[in-house]
Amino acid sequence: MVADGKVHAFNIRANLRSLFVVPPNHLRSLDAWRTLAMFWIILHHSILALAPKADLTSLRVISGFAAFRVFYHASFAVDIFFVLSGFLIGGIIIRELDRTGQINWLRFYGRRILRMLPIYYCVLLLTFFIVRFDLVRLPNESNIWANFLQINNFLPYRNQFMRWTWSLAIEEQFYLLCPILLFCVYRGGKVFFGSMVFLMASMISIHAFLLLHTGTPLYWSISHEIDFTAYSRYFDIIYDKPYIRFTSLFIGMLGAHFYEKGMIKKIFSRKHVGAFLTFSAALLLYSVFSFIDYRAGQETKNIFYLIFYREVFSCSILILIFSSLYFSPLKSIFSLGIFYPLFQLSYGAYLIHFTIARIILQNYFGPSIDLGFFTFMHVFLLSIVVFLMSLACALPLYLFVEKPIMNLRKKVFP
Repeated sequence: MVADGKVHAFNIRANLRSLFVVPPNHLRSLDAWRTLAMFWIILHHSILALAPKADLTSLRVISGFAAFRVFYHASFAVDIFFVLSGFLIGGIIIRELDRTGQINWLRFYGRRILRMLPIYYCVLLLTFFIVRFDLVRLPNESNIWANFLQINNFLPYRNQFMRWTWSLAIEEQFYLLCPILLFCVYRGGKVFFGSMVFLMASMISIHAFLLLHTGTPLYWSISHEIDFTAYSRYFDIIYDKPYIRFTSLFIGMLGAHFYEKGMIKKIFSRKHVGAFLTFSAALLLYSVFSFIDYRAGQETKNIFYLIFYREVFSCSILILIFSSLYFSPLKSIFSLGIFYPLFQLSYGAYLIHFTIARIILQNYFGPSIDLGFFTFMHVFLLSIVVFLMSLACALPLYLFVEKPIMNLRKKVFP
């Protein structure tokens, strides 16, 4: 029976069909959010890949395009991923605590490990050997050990291997702590809510302290020559650290609590309330972007904005996620069938996309990249190519690694 189960787990035809078979009770709108966030990040990283030394100065020629300015700030897309992760993982644990009052620790950690790590390690080793054989230039392959331990976000930015995987390290650190935290504080609505607010307030206070006392400005414009040392310092102190980025995950967890208690469905059952919340969230998103100063040589100096902009963005996204679940105009768009297979391939595509972008640019443009003829449309088309090639590479990863392991996971940790 076990042997039959293993054979079935690696059934390529069945795994391919699973790309298009939506399981019951699946929240289809979330697939669209993950897919759109992934494309936003791929667009951003395609732009970064255009700068061979990652100093951003060679991008001045295309930074004047308005559309470029919006798409460039894909750090917000990472917050979308964090809100989704907090919402989904928080929901899993909250349902178990409501049902049994306990957490099956072995099952939770076992399922998380089998879901996230096999394909991650596979792509990590693949990328390592691609770099070793000089097929693509990525720095710091000797620090691959930090990626294996999921602590690469604690290395200095200049020393990280596969730098785009810092967000995955933060998610793994969250998965390690999340069930322990919920087990300790989930004792009813008021206690849980108060605990989450206290934790987020503590992290916001740390963020404020670091901003005020370390002198780490946040540059939004790349139309001037950025001091890359200052940029790396901001990254090292603030940008990729869990004590700053956990707030978006906690906001997702709070959303899971309200969702599991039926409060969100009750609120959005009133159409005028749903419309008002959707409009308000969109307005908040606009306010987040309106403070960004894109003029050459400028940086965002409003300390209040710098402290709270990610939390405002994350709360807005959470409301829009709820809108896409219950508010008909958004739900009909976000529930389109095309998003489910894209969602299934999104993790593998995210892992491989930057390597693909660098391979394309390295082989097409050679060691030096002249951007004199580039327009935003060139960058956008390049991103489409990287996106499609990432999905194409993610498909065999899904069929031969990701999905078989998930099939085995169902049998080991049902």
